[in-house]
Amino acid sequence: MFNLVTGPDGTMVMDSAGNLYGTTLGGGNLATVCSSNDDGCGTVFEYTTAGKESVLYKFCPDPAAKCPDGVGPSGVLVRDASGNLYGTTVGGGAHGDGTVFKVTTSGEETVLYSFCAKKNCTDGYGPMGGLALDATTGMLYGTTITGGAGVCGQVTTGGGTLFEITISGTKFKVLHSFGTYAADGCEPYGGPTLDSKGNIYGTTLAGGESNAFGTVYEYSASGTESILYSFPLNDGENGVLPTDALIDSTGTLYGTTSGAGADNDGIVFKLIP
Repeated sequence: MFNLVTGPDGTMVMDSAGNLYGTTLGGGNLATVCSSNDDGCGTVFEYTTAGKESVLYKFCPDPAAKCPDGVGPSGVLVRDASGNLYGTTVGGGAHGDGTVFKVTTSGEETVLYSFCAKKNCTDGYGPMGGLALDATTGMLYGTTITGGAGVCGQVTTGGGTLFEITISGTKFKVLHSFGTYAADGCEPYGGPTLDSKGNIYGTTLAGGESNAFGTVYEYSASGTESILYSFPLNDGENGVLPTDALIDSTGTLYGTTSGAGADNDGIVFKLIP
């Protein structure tokens, strides 16, 4: 029972041999400290080209320690040239508010950062979208759905953050706190996407221009955040509530929304920055 793997909730990554690596939000070590119904604390798994699945790491091996290694991995998993895997957990860590983690090919896990380490969680908490990796600089980029120094409407806990961290975990920095100005986005649910010029793109679940339900944002290589598009509530054909990470294809961004559209069940959209 304790080997149960359940609830894949992120994007997998493939190695050069065609093996797949991913995460499950639950399963693994079953403990009430992770969920009220014993769904488990989450795993990192491998699925080989031969069709064999194995668990590389099960989170929260000692529930009595309150899961300092993280709980509930989700979002985009990334892999470096050495085969190490990097991702985020929505909970757990030193402060209980999520982590950035590393898992080696042998299944050894290291917490690179525990969120809400700063007063009032100005470093953010609740990372859900996973990571993007700049293989040239060895820098990881991610988002937290709340926390930060911004204010998002009536939400006093912060509008979320965009952050960067080295693959060694030695340097962490908040690049942008969402909700810092009137039309800024709030609550970045999906992870960021990098282009070849060093610009970062992503979506927010809320915020934007008046009566907007979500945005597409850009954080430029020069360090400026701007909103490329706000999803208007009164224009349902264009969708609302974007949740997933964007896909970059030769300068064009593709993504999805979880609401509105012709059938009111979301859309696939294309955006040229």
